Amino acid sequence: MLEEYNVNINFYPHYRAQDFFAQDINEENSRIHFIRLGSKTVQQLLIDHALLIMDFSSVSFDFTLMNKPVIYYHFDVNRFFKRGILRPAEETFLGKIAQNEADLVDMIEESIEINFKNFDIELDNIIKYQDRHNCRRIYQAVLSKLDKENEKNEG
Repeated sequence: MLEEYNVNINFYPHYRAQDFFAQDINEENSRIHFIRLGSKTVQQLLIDHALLIMDFSSVSFDFTLMNKPVIYYHFDVNRFFKRGILRPAEETFLGKIAQNEADLVDMIEESIEINFKNFDIELDNIIKYQDRHNCRRIYQAVLSKLDKENEKNEG
């Protein structure tokens, strides 16, 4: 599929898993690249890539806010959620959720075929503001709080 669509995959495992995977990575495939810890920042990886495939990390929210598609593959879901989950998985993980390897491959191919357009996800119930004005809102909220404190202390 990678050859057919002229696509590369960069594999950047969690920092605790880097050594584990580095031992078994076969660098012979020119389409799959192992990204070593420290060679790029996570922020740069998010900027540089069109699709994110991951398990549970909150980094996915940053990718979603960049209007890029995320595919989740929860390979150890029972172990990870052994103490429960606060919300249904479909509301917690914003993107598509692959149940098995075949689903994962199909979802990757679907994303490639739609030119990595973000999946249709409803964010309004989870992320109130989807703009670039959070700093302004925080600043205004702090000023408002300070004004109220000043009025209280003067009165």
